[in-house]
Amino acid sequence: MKSFCLQVLIFLSFSIVCVAQNTPDWELYGGFQFTNYHTAQIQKVVNSLDSATGSAAPIANTHSNMIGWNFSAQQNANSWFSGIIDFGGGYGNKSVTLRPSGATRTPPSFKPAIFTMGGGPQFTYRRNERVQPFVRMICAAAYANLNPDANTTNALGTIFPSPSTNETAFALLFGGGFDYRLKNYSSFRFVGDYLHSFVFNESESYYRISVGITFRIGNK
Repeated sequence: MKSFCLQVLIFLSFSIVCVAQNTPDWELYGGFQFTNYHTAQIQKVVNSLDSATGSAAPIANTHSNMIGWNFSAQQNANSWFSGIIDFGGGYGNKSVTLRPSGATRTPPSFKPAIFTMGGGPQFTYRRNERVQPFVRMICAAAYANLNPDANTTNALGTIFPSPSTNETAFALLFGGGFDYRLKNYSSFRFVGDYLHSFVFNESESYYRISVGITFRIGNK
């Protein structure tokens, strides 16, 4: 019995040492992100233009697929708990379809952008040396800018009150992913986040996916 207990203790000690050796002090991540952004503010803007000009009502699809970047800095307190600071940005294009009318008109267009900056806890399972999944929650500030074209911007300047085309508000990100270890100092990372923001006084939900490389610095 004593021999069995000794073997268990040795095994557990070896496992703890292996996990500790597999945990860097810092992990710095950089990659590309895809965001399926949704905001009803685009529809509000084109509705305001329609009201002011008396033209045929425009049809706006409020979803926009965006390509951008994602960076984060992660400090590991131990093998499973970390604090992370995350930065993300996405850029897209959105054209509005006009309903048929007798006049020839140029439809409004937008180049929406969304940026997030925040931090929070991350929990990582490191028992596997090669694949290490994680989950996280991030409290963030979100900045959205619809970037309407010049004609639309000029038209909005004649409307009072003019609908906002940019704003900063609170946001929450819930997500997770995994690191696939390539070398002692680097990993491939895949992340999927559910993002809920309150920009333009709206409760909006969308998602983002990010892939890139994590650089591992130091050792616990």
